[in-house]
Amino acid sequence: MSVFRLLDTGKSSASTGGSELIDAWQAQADFLIWLDIDGELTTADSVQLQEQFRPLPRALQDAARNRHPPKFERLDDHSLLLFTEARVATAWSH
Repeated sequence: MSVFRLLDTGKSSASTGGSELIDAWQAQADFLIWLDIDGELTTADSVQLQEQFRPLPRALQDAARNRHPPKFERLDDHSLLLFTEARVATAWSH
């Protein structure tokens, strides 16, 4: 599942939704977009992301992997920041 978060840096506000937020992001220079990918990407998701963001195919493969190490890549007109969620152990057993 993919969740888009649209950040309006001018108003310090955020919106959460689906791919419909891409149009708003493209229309405003002071908007940033964040994409949370949880689980495997569908073929349709991969095609849409490739068309909208032009990431390297390897970047999409890396993002879809469950246990990929963190990384940062600066691309032509955007950046890719890849990390996994933090997990905190609640109990220590001996």
